[in-house]
Amino acid sequence: MVLLCRLPAVLRRPGYKRVTPTARLSSKVTTKTQQYAPVVYSEEDVSRVHTLSLNEARQLFPHGVSSKLATEMEALGNGSWILRKESFEIITALNQESSTTPKFLLHGSTGCGKSVCMSQVMQWCSRAGWIIVHVPNVFDWTHSCHELRPSPHNPNTYDQPQESVQWLKNFRTTNSQLLSQIKLTKAHEWTKRERSEVNDDLSKVIEVGLIKPNIATDVVAMVMKIVAEQQDKKIVLAVDSFNGCFNPTSLKLGKEEWVSPHQLNLLTALLENTTRAVYPGAVLLALSRTKMYRHSVCGYSPEKLLGEKGCVSVSDCQWMQVPNLEREEMDTWLTASYHNKWINREPTESVSSELWHLTSGNPAELSRLSRAL
Repeated sequence: MVLLCRLPAVLRRPGYKRVTPTARLSSKVTTKTQQYAPVVYSEEDVSRVHTLSLNEARQLFPHGVSSKLATEMEALGNGSWILRKESFEIITALNQESSTTPKFLLHGSTGCGKSVCMSQVMQWCSRAGWIIVHVPNVFDWTHSCHELRPSPHNPNTYDQPQESVQWLKNFRTTNSQLLSQIKLTKAHEWTKRERSEVNDDLSKVIEVGLIKPNIATDVVAMVMKIVAEQQDKKIVLAVDSFNGCFNPTSLKLGKEEWVSPHQLNLLTALLENTTRAVYPGAVLLALSRTKMYRHSVCGYSPEKLLGEKGCVSVSDCQWMQVPNLEREEMDTWLTASYHNKWINREPTESVSSELWHLTSGNPAELSRLSRAL
Protein backbone atom coordinates (compact mmCIF):
# COMPACT_ATOMS: atom_id res chain seq x y z
CA MET A 1 0.00 0.00 0.00
CA VAL A 2 3.03 2.26 0.09
CA LEU A 3 2.63 3.30 -3.51
CA LEU A 4 -0.99 4.22 -3.01
CA CYS A 5 -0.18 6.36 0.01
CA ARG A 6 2.33 8.35 -1.97
CA LEU A 7 -0.25 9.23 -4.64
CA PRO A 8 -2.47 12.35 -4.35
CA ALA A 9 -5.13 12.39 -1.64
CA VAL A 10 -7.89 12.13 -4.26
CA LEU A 11 -6.98 8.46 -4.57
CA ARG A 12 -7.86 7.96 -0.91
CA ARG A 13 -11.26 9.65 -1.02
CA PRO A 14 -14.16 7.82 0.71
CA GLY A 15 -15.80 5.20 -1.42
CA TYR A 16 -12.85 4.84 -3.80
CA LYS A 17 -12.12 1.21 -4.51
CA ARG A 18 -8.44 0.56 -4.05
CA VAL A 19 -6.71 -1.78 -6.41
CA THR A 20 -4.41 -4.37 -4.93
CA PRO A 21 -0.90 -4.01 -6.37
CA THR A 22 -0.30 -6.63 -8.99
CA ALA A 23 2.38 -7.29 -11.54
CA ARG A 24 5.00 -4.70 -12.33
CA LEU A 25 4.67 -2.82 -15.57
CA SER A 26 8.20 -3.72 -16.60
CA SER A 27 7.19 -7.38 -16.77
CA LYS A 28 4.54 -6.71 -19.40
CA VAL A 29 5.64 -3.48 -21.08
CA THR A 30 8.72 -3.60 -23.25
CA THR A 31 10.79 -0.52 -22.61
CA LYS A 32 11.17 1.30 -25.88
CA THR A 33 14.74 1.79 -26.99
CA GLN A 34 15.99 5.23 -26.09
CA GLN A 35 17.89 6.78 -28.95
CA TYR A 36 18.79 10.14 -30.35
CA ALA A 37 16.28 11.08 -33.01
CA PRO A 38 17.48 10.06 -36.48
CA VAL A 39 17.01 12.17 -39.59
CA VAL A 40 14.67 9.52 -41.02
CA TYR A 41 11.88 8.13 -38.87
CA SER A 42 9.98 4.90 -39.41
CA GLU A 43 6.64 3.74 -38.05
CA GLU A 44 8.54 1.66 -35.49
CA ASP A 45 9.79 4.90 -33.89
CA VAL A 46 6.27 6.07 -33.08
CA SER A 47 5.46 5.80 -29.34
CA ARG A 48 9.11 5.18 -28.53
CA VAL A 49 10.92 7.24 -25.95
CA HIS A 50 13.52 9.42 -27.63
CA THR A 51 16.22 11.51 -26.02
CA LEU A 52 16.85 15.22 -26.29
CA SER A 53 20.36 16.15 -25.17
CA LEU A 54 20.97 19.20 -23.00
CA ASN A 55 23.26 20.86 -25.57
CA GLU A 56 20.76 20.30 -28.37
CA ALA A 57 17.95 21.75 -26.26
CA ARG A 58 20.00 24.84 -25.46
CA GLN A 59 20.59 25.48 -29.15
CA LEU A 60 17.18 24.53 -30.50
CA PHE A 61 15.10 26.03 -27.66
CA PRO A 62 17.09 28.97 -26.27
CA HIS A 63 13.87 30.45 -24.88
CA GLY A 64 13.61 27.40 -22.61
CA VAL A 65 11.59 24.19 -22.40
CA SER A 66 8.81 23.04 -20.12
CA SER A 67 9.59 23.10 -16.39
CA LYS A 68 9.35 19.31 -16.18
CA LEU A 69 11.74 18.75 -19.07
CA ALA A 70 14.11 21.44 -17.81
CA THR A 71 14.28 19.85 -14.35
CA GLU A 72 14.86 16.42 -15.89
CA MET A 73 17.69 17.76 -18.04
CA GLU A 74 19.37 19.46 -15.10
CA ALA A 75 19.21 16.24 -13.08
CA LEU A 76 20.02 13.66 -15.76
CA GLY A 77 21.87 15.65 -18.43
CA ASN A 78 19.21 14.96 -21.05
CA GLY A 79 15.45 14.86 -21.47
CA SER A 80 13.11 12.31 -22.99
CA TRP A 81 9.79 12.37 -24.76
CA ILE A 82 7.56 9.98 -26.64
CA LEU A 83 7.43 10.47 -30.40
CA ARG A 84 3.79 11.27 -31.08
CA LYS A 85 1.92 9.90 -34.05
CA GLU A 86 1.01 13.40 -35.19
CA SER A 87 4.69 14.41 -35.20
CA PHE A 88 5.54 11.39 -37.33
CA GLU A 89 2.76 12.20 -39.82
CA ILE A 90 4.02 15.77 -40.21
CA ILE A 91 7.62 14.65 -40.61
CA THR A 92 6.55 12.09 -43.21
CA ALA A 93 4.75 14.83 -45.14
CA LEU A 94 7.81 17.08 -44.99
CA ASN A 95 9.93 14.26 -46.43
CA GLN A 96 7.77 14.12 -49.55
CA GLU A 97 8.07 16.42 -52.51
CA SER A 98 5.02 18.63 -52.94
CA SER A 99 4.03 21.42 -55.30
CA THR A 100 2.25 23.22 -52.46
CA THR A 101 3.53 24.42 -49.08
CA PRO A 102 2.69 21.97 -46.28
CA LYS A 103 0.80 23.86 -43.59
CA PHE A 104 -0.45 22.31 -40.36
CA LEU A 105 -2.58 23.59 -37.50
CA LEU A 106 -2.31 21.68 -34.22
CA HIS A 107 -5.18 21.89 -31.76
CA GLY A 108 -6.40 19.93 -28.77
CA SER A 109 -7.11 20.10 -25.05
CA THR A 110 -4.80 21.87 -22.63
CA GLY A 111 -1.68 19.83 -21.87
CA CYS A 112 -2.27 17.22 -24.59
CA GLY A 113 1.16 17.78 -26.16
CA LYS A 114 0.73 20.29 -29.01
CA SER A 115 3.92 22.15 -28.13
CA VAL A 116 5.80 18.87 -27.76
CA CYS A 117 4.69 17.78 -31.24
CA MET A 118 5.91 21.10 -32.61
CA SER A 119 9.22 20.68 -30.79
CA GLN A 120 9.70 17.17 -32.16
CA VAL A 121 9.15 18.39 -35.72
CA MET A 122 11.57 21.25 -35.10
CA GLN A 123 14.17 18.79 -33.81
CA TRP A 124 13.87 16.72 -36.98
CA CYS A 125 14.05 19.83 -39.18
CA SER A 126 17.15 21.05 -37.36
CA ARG A 127 18.93 17.74 -37.81
CA ALA A 128 17.93 17.71 -41.48
CA GLY A 129 19.56 21.12 -42.01
CA TRP A 130 16.42 23.26 -42.14
CA ILE A 131 16.31 26.86 -40.95
CA ILE A 132 14.08 27.27 -37.89
CA VAL A 133 11.87 30.36 -37.58
CA HIS A 134 10.24 29.89 -34.20
CA VAL A 135 7.80 32.01 -32.20
CA PRO A 136 7.38 30.06 -28.94
CA ASN A 137 4.40 32.03 -27.62
CA VAL A 138 2.52 34.81 -29.41
CA PHE A 139 0.89 35.81 -26.12
CA ASP A 140 4.30 37.00 -24.90
CA TRP A 141 4.02 39.72 -27.54
CA THR A 142 0.41 40.64 -26.77
CA HIS A 143 0.31 40.39 -22.96
CA SER A 144 3.84 40.61 -21.59
CA CYS A 145 5.30 43.49 -23.56
CA HIS A 146 7.89 45.59 -21.72
CA GLU A 147 7.87 48.62 -24.01
CA LEU A 148 5.83 50.04 -26.87
CA ARG A 149 7.25 52.61 -29.28
CA PRO A 150 5.35 54.32 -32.10
CA SER A 151 6.74 53.15 -35.41
CA PRO A 152 8.75 55.78 -37.32
CA HIS A 153 6.98 54.58 -40.48
CA ASN A 154 3.43 54.72 -39.11
CA PRO A 155 2.64 56.40 -35.76
CA ASN A 156 -0.56 54.35 -35.47
CA THR A 157 1.44 51.12 -35.23
CA TYR A 158 3.90 50.11 -32.55
CA ASP A 159 7.32 48.49 -32.28
CA GLN A 160 8.37 46.24 -29.39
CA PRO A 161 12.15 46.70 -28.95
CA GLN A 162 12.83 44.28 -26.09
CA GLU A 163 10.73 41.45 -27.52
CA SER A 164 12.36 41.97 -30.93
CA VAL A 165 15.88 41.86 -29.49
CA GLN A 166 15.09 38.67 -27.60
CA TRP A 167 13.67 37.01 -30.71
CA LEU A 168 16.75 37.96 -32.74
CA LYS A 169 19.03 36.46 -30.09
CA ASN A 170 17.06 33.22 -30.05
CA PHE A 171 16.95 33.03 -33.85
CA ARG A 172 20.73 33.53 -34.03
CA THR A 173 21.35 30.81 -31.45
CA THR A 174 19.06 28.29 -33.13
CA ASN A 175 20.45 28.82 -36.64
CA SER A 176 24.04 29.76 -35.80
CA GLN A 177 25.56 27.34 -38.32
CA LEU A 178 23.40 28.47 -41.26
CA LEU A 179 23.34 32.27 -41.02
CA SER A 180 26.59 32.76 -42.95
CA GLN A 181 25.03 30.98 -45.95
CA ILE A 182 22.22 33.54 -46.36
CA LYS A 183 23.23 36.76 -48.11
CA LEU A 184 21.47 40.04 -48.80
CA THR A 185 20.65 40.50 -52.47
CA LYS A 186 20.32 44.27 -52.18
CA ALA A 187 21.44 46.98 -49.78
CA HIS A 188 19.08 48.26 -47.10
CA GLU A 189 19.26 51.55 -45.21
CA TRP A 190 17.97 51.30 -41.65
CA THR A 191 18.79 54.82 -40.51
CA LYS A 192 21.02 57.60 -41.74
CA ARG A 193 23.93 55.91 -39.98
CA GLU A 194 23.02 52.25 -40.20
CA ARG A 195 23.10 50.42 -43.50
CA SER A 196 23.38 46.80 -44.65
CA GLU A 197 25.26 46.17 -47.87
CA VAL A 198 24.81 43.65 -50.64
CA ASN A 199 26.25 40.19 -49.77
CA ASP A 200 26.15 40.89 -46.05
CA ASP A 201 25.22 37.62 -44.36
CA LEU A 202 22.21 37.33 -42.09
CA SER A 203 24.29 37.40 -38.91
CA LYS A 204 25.39 40.96 -39.72
CA VAL A 205 21.78 42.00 -40.29
CA ILE A 206 20.81 40.54 -36.91
CA GLU A 207 23.70 42.36 -35.27
CA VAL A 208 22.23 45.67 -36.42
CA GLY A 209 19.04 44.96 -34.49
CA LEU A 210 20.94 43.89 -31.38
CA ILE A 211 23.07 47.03 -31.38
CA LYS A 212 20.15 49.35 -32.17
CA PRO A 213 17.06 48.11 -30.26
CA ASN A 214 14.98 51.00 -31.60
CA ILE A 215 15.03 49.41 -35.07
CA ALA A 216 15.01 45.78 -33.86
CA THR A 217 11.37 45.29 -34.90
CA ASP A 218 12.22 46.37 -38.45
CA VAL A 219 15.15 43.94 -38.41
CA VAL A 220 12.87 41.08 -37.31
CA ALA A 221 10.51 41.81 -40.22
CA MET A 222 13.46 41.94 -42.64
CA VAL A 223 14.96 38.68 -41.33
CA MET A 224 11.62 36.89 -41.74
CA LYS A 225 11.26 38.29 -45.26
CA ILE A 226 14.80 37.34 -46.32
CA VAL A 227 14.40 33.80 -45.00
CA ALA A 228 11.03 33.38 -46.72
CA GLU A 229 12.56 34.36 -50.06
CA GLN A 230 15.22 31.64 -50.00
CA GLN A 231 15.04 29.27 -52.94
CA ASP A 232 17.79 26.77 -52.13
CA LYS A 233 17.01 26.14 -48.45
CA LYS A 234 14.23 24.60 -46.43
CA ILE A 235 12.63 26.65 -43.67
CA VAL A 236 10.07 25.68 -41.05
CA LEU A 237 7.98 28.49 -39.60
CA ALA A 238 6.74 27.26 -36.21
CA VAL A 239 4.33 29.48 -34.26
CA ASP A 240 2.87 28.42 -30.91
CA SER A 241 -0.26 30.08 -29.47
CA PHE A 242 -1.05 31.35 -32.96
CA ASN A 243 -4.57 32.40 -31.93
CA GLY A 244 -2.91 35.20 -29.94
CA CYS A 245 -2.62 37.06 -33.26
CA PHE A 246 -6.40 37.52 -33.27
CA ASN A 247 -7.30 37.84 -29.58
CA PRO A 248 -7.47 41.15 -27.68
CA THR A 249 -4.22 42.29 -26.13
CA SER A 250 -3.64 43.56 -22.59
CA LEU A 251 -1.52 46.49 -23.80
CA LYS A 252 -2.81 50.00 -23.08
CA LEU A 253 -1.67 53.40 -24.32
CA GLY A 254 -3.75 55.35 -21.86
CA LYS A 255 -6.48 54.81 -19.34
CA GLU A 256 -8.99 53.65 -21.92
CA GLU A 257 -7.09 53.16 -25.18
CA TRP A 258 -6.22 49.53 -25.87
CA VAL A 259 -3.76 48.34 -28.52
CA SER A 260 -5.26 45.93 -31.04
CA PRO A 261 -3.22 43.04 -32.48
CA HIS A 262 -3.06 44.56 -35.98
CA GLN A 263 -1.28 47.60 -34.50
CA LEU A 264 1.71 45.50 -33.41
CA ASN A 265 4.33 45.38 -36.15
CA LEU A 266 5.76 42.08 -34.90
CA LEU A 267 2.40 40.38 -35.46
CA THR A 268 2.03 42.05 -38.85
CA ALA A 269 5.40 40.69 -39.97
CA LEU A 270 4.51 37.25 -38.63
CA LEU A 271 1.14 37.08 -40.38
CA GLU A 272 2.69 38.17 -43.68
CA ASN A 273 4.75 34.99 -43.56
CA THR A 274 2.15 32.54 -42.23
CA THR A 275 -0.32 33.58 -44.94
CA ARG A 276 2.16 33.34 -47.84
CA ALA A 277 0.78 31.12 -50.58
CA VAL A 278 4.26 29.70 -51.16
CA TYR A 279 6.77 29.23 -48.37
CA PRO A 280 10.16 27.51 -48.90
CA GLY A 281 9.53 24.64 -46.52
CA ALA A 282 6.60 24.26 -44.14
CA VAL A 283 4.38 26.23 -41.77
CA LEU A 284 3.46 24.71 -38.42
CA LEU A 285 0.94 26.47 -36.17
CA ALA A 286 -0.50 25.53 -32.79
CA LEU A 287 -3.40 26.90 -30.76
CA SER A 288 -3.36 27.50 -27.02
CA ARG A 289 -5.86 28.36 -24.30
CA THR A 290 -3.30 29.65 -21.82
CA LYS A 291 -2.79 33.38 -21.23
CA MET A 292 -6.08 34.14 -22.96
CA TYR A 293 -8.63 36.57 -21.63
CA ARG A 294 -11.51 34.21 -20.92
CA HIS A 295 -14.14 36.94 -21.26
CA SER A 296 -13.09 37.53 -24.88
CA VAL A 297 -13.76 33.92 -25.95
CA CYS A 298 -17.17 32.29 -26.07
CA GLY A 299 -15.83 28.75 -26.56
CA TYR A 300 -12.72 26.61 -26.77
CA SER A 301 -13.14 25.00 -30.17
CA PRO A 302 -10.49 25.94 -32.77
CA GLU A 303 -13.03 28.14 -34.53
CA LYS A 304 -13.83 30.03 -31.33
CA LEU A 305 -10.17 30.41 -30.37
CA LEU A 306 -9.24 31.83 -33.76
CA GLY A 307 -12.29 33.90 -34.53
CA GLU A 308 -13.52 34.70 -38.03
CA LYS A 309 -10.32 36.43 -39.20
CA GLY A 310 -8.15 33.71 -37.75
CA CYS A 311 -10.09 30.95 -39.49
CA VAL A 312 -9.64 32.72 -42.80
CA SER A 313 -5.87 32.93 -42.26
CA VAL A 314 -5.60 29.15 -41.68
CA SER A 315 -8.04 28.08 -44.37
CA ASP A 316 -5.19 26.47 -46.34
CA CYS A 317 -3.86 24.54 -43.32
CA GLN A 318 -4.38 20.89 -42.53
CA TRP A 319 -6.04 20.77 -39.11
CA MET A 320 -4.67 18.07 -36.80
CA GLN A 321 -6.12 17.32 -33.38
CA VAL A 322 -3.54 16.13 -30.87
CA PRO A 323 -5.12 13.59 -28.49
CA ASN A 324 -3.96 12.49 -25.05
CA LEU A 325 -1.55 9.61 -24.70
CA GLU A 326 -2.87 6.11 -25.25
CA ARG A 327 -2.68 3.67 -22.36
CA GLU A 328 0.30 1.83 -23.83
CA GLU A 329 2.14 5.12 -24.38
CA MET A 330 1.52 6.15 -20.79
CA ASP A 331 2.83 2.82 -19.50
CA THR A 332 5.89 3.17 -21.72
CA TRP A 333 6.55 6.65 -20.32
CA LEU A 334 6.20 5.41 -16.73
CA THR A 335 8.54 2.48 -17.32
CA ALA A 336 11.14 4.63 -19.06
CA SER A 337 10.93 7.24 -16.27
CA TYR A 338 11.65 4.54 -13.72
CA HIS A 339 14.60 3.15 -15.66
CA ASN A 340 15.99 6.68 -15.97
CA LYS A 341 15.57 7.06 -12.19
CA TRP A 342 13.20 9.98 -12.75
CA ILE A 343 10.64 8.29 -10.51
CA ASN A 344 11.77 6.29 -7.48
CA ARG A 345 9.09 3.62 -7.30
CA GLU A 346 8.70 0.99 -9.97
CA PRO A 347 5.14 1.46 -11.28
CA THR A 348 2.72 -1.44 -11.05
CA GLU A 349 -0.41 -2.13 -13.05
CA SER A 350 -2.55 -0.83 -10.18
CA VAL A 351 -0.68 2.49 -10.14
CA SER A 352 -0.97 2.70 -13.91
CA SER A 353 -4.71 2.09 -13.70
CA GLU A 354 -5.15 4.80 -11.07
CA LEU A 355 -3.10 7.32 -13.03
CA TRP A 356 -5.09 6.50 -16.14
CA HIS A 357 -8.32 7.00 -14.20
CA LEU A 358 -7.16 10.42 -12.99
CA THR A 359 -5.46 11.78 -16.12
CA SER A 360 -7.03 9.94 -19.09
CA GLY A 361 -3.53 10.03 -20.56
CA ASN A 362 -3.14 13.81 -20.46
CA PRO A 363 0.67 14.34 -20.47
CA ALA A 364 0.59 17.49 -18.34
CA GLU A 365 -1.59 15.90 -15.65
CA LEU A 366 0.45 12.70 -15.81
CA SER A 367 3.65 14.63 -15.23
CA ARG A 368 2.12 16.46 -12.29
CA LEU A 369 0.68 13.41 -10.53
CA SER A 370 3.68 11.16 -11.16
CA ARG A 371 5.76 13.39 -8.89
CA ALA A 372 4.29 11.40 -6.02
CA LEU A 373 6.15 8.34 -7.28
